[in-house]
Amino acid sequence: MSYKARSALIILILGICFDINLSSQELSFQGNDIEESGAPNVKPTLLTGEQLYTACSGCHSISVDGAHRVGPNLYGINQQPAASRQGVAYSDALTATKIVWDRPALIGWVLSAEAMVPNTWMLYHNHLSPIEAERLVDYIISASD
Repeated sequence: MSYKARSALIILILGICFDINLSSQELSFQGNDIEESGAPNVKPTLLTGEQLYTACSGCHSISVDGAHRVGPNLYGINQQPAASRQGVAYSDALTATKIVWDRPALIGWVLSAEAMVPNTWMLYHNHLSPIEAERLVDYIISASD
């Protein structure tokens, strides 16, 4: 199974686990040829940042009046200091950083939160490529405009 097909499958599974409605349009696949091995020759379409965000929405809201969930509401997160949202339990490690959430910092966090800030955690473990992480972060930033 290709990397992108695995990514789409993981997003679909997370959507089921967090009771997120994913339409077939969001995770569409093209092609149904069968290779000689008997495995389907499936080419997933590229997911948008908004579609990628569905995997985040179980733990994060992204609306002006959105409640914090397991993690903070991400609305307006761009250019804000890390661990600055009231009512969220942050790790001591994240609280001690001087990180300001900008596009590069958010991409780094999505790709590997634990590597960026040792002794912190998220339930999420990266399954995105750097390009997918960029699309996701661009969506998170634009959703606050």
